[in-house]
Amino acid sequence: RPVQIAGADGSLRALALPRCRGDIIALTEDHAWVEEDWCRAILDAHAQYPDAAAIGGVVENGATDSIGDWAGFFIVNGKFMRPIHNGASEEISLQSNVSYKRRALPESFPEFGVVPSILHHQLRERGAMLVATDRMVVYHAQALTLGGHCAAHFHNGRSTAAFRRAAGRSTLRLLGCPFLPPIRLWRTLKVGLAKRRHTRELLMGLPVIMWLLCCHSAGELLGYAVGPGNSAQGVQ
Repeated sequence: RPVQIAGADGSLRALALPRCRGDIIALTEDHAWVEEDWCRAILDAHAQYPDAAAIGGVVENGATDSIGDWAGFFIVNGKFMRPIHNGASEEISLQSNVSYKRRALPESFPEFGVVPSILHHQLRERGAMLVATDRMVVYHAQALTLGGHCAAHFHNGRSTAAFRRAAGRSTLRLLGCPFLPPIRLWRTLKVGLAKRRHTRELLMGLPVIMWLLCCHSAGELLGYAVGPGNSAQGVQ
């Protein structure tokens, strides 16, 4: 039976995960909702891929009223909206829609918390299998003002950089911060166009996407330089 843990704070995930007792642990966020068969889809996916350490699903946009909301979605979850490749994958969805075999998780987590992107990297380094499936579907509904999106991306960048810094993975990333916005803009555009869905929203949102990526990069730069500050509490 999967266990759902709501909350975006990595420190809360670090407290909760060791207390879970199910064979499969599923994560989503408080500003997301799942399809009715989400739990069944998780169980079926892990039955189909018994050797998978982690299985991620589809993340669709549940906040569609503004270009700012679309821009924020494309940056973080655009690569995980349909269509996605089913089967073994180098990259799977993050805390909005992911599940783990409890046996594949460490017994304890770092003091800075659980960041799924870092955890997935560590699992891959150990030779663990990551799998994607389009049967697990979550709608990510994060409707914010433009200022809210700016703050969210800044705080996310700073807290994530601080997590990497604590894990000893900061020097090269610090030097690369000025180059992140154009690189990530190109990747976001490339992935979004390949989906052949919501192309109008993607193209209209490019200026906002670039600005939000600059906010994220500024947050990363500060996080690598001086640490997280209060940014973990500001992550939406």
